[in-house]
Amino acid sequence: MKTFRAATLGVATALALTACASANPDGEGANVVEETSAAVASPATEETTAAPVEETQATEGTLSEEAAAEPSESAVGTRETPLSVGTRITMGDYEVAITEVNKDATQQNLDDNEFNEAPPEGTQYVLVSMEGTYVGSDSGDPGFDLSWKILGSDNNTFDSSWTPDDAPSDFFPSCTLDTMFDIGETFPDGNWTGNFCILMPSTQVEGGAIILENFLSMESERAFWALG
Repeated sequence: MKTFRAATLGVATALALTACASANPDGEGANVVEETSAAVASPATEETTAAPVEETQATEGTLSEEAAAEPSESAVGTRETPLSVGTRITMGDYEVAITEVNKDATQQNLDDNEFNEAPPEGTQYVLVSMEGTYVGSDSGDPGFDLSWKILGSDNNTFDSSWTPDDAPSDFFPSCTLDTMFDIGETFPDGNWTGNFCILMPSTQVEGGAIILENFLSMESERAFWALG
């Protein structure tokens, strides 16, 4: 499986980049299967979001066909309206949920393996737990079929290979808490769990978001979860 992944990574990346070039980077909204808690909206209070709903209900039937056809501003899973941790959605051949976030897993990573190196000052490891079910007709490998990164509060993104510019030349992020590539092939109705671990600047953790994508999709298929 690892050999296959390495051999096809270049082609898959090219396909993904082609799709992303025409896709909405903010996401089109997620197909929610189960919501364990209310989706996290953009920094608006309940008072500010409740009024438009009431107004829409009051004027129902008076909207033009053009206005009715416009995408709903309340779509969840976008950059402006990220999902809350625990919300389960469909993505490609999977139902998947972000189930837990440890916003500073640095010490946990150091304790996990004595050879793990402390990250540069001003950075920390963020550990994200996922669970899912393969709902396709053949089989899949979540570690290969899905891709993930974190959007920081300053609108920069960070993946598992990111290091700060001023990091020592011999430093490379090493987080043995990452288990997504250990899941392996999964068949219909097979459940799985996994973690991914990303180094990022400490100043960008609060207010950040998790981005999950269907790696091989030729369509816009990405979802955002609030980092918490």
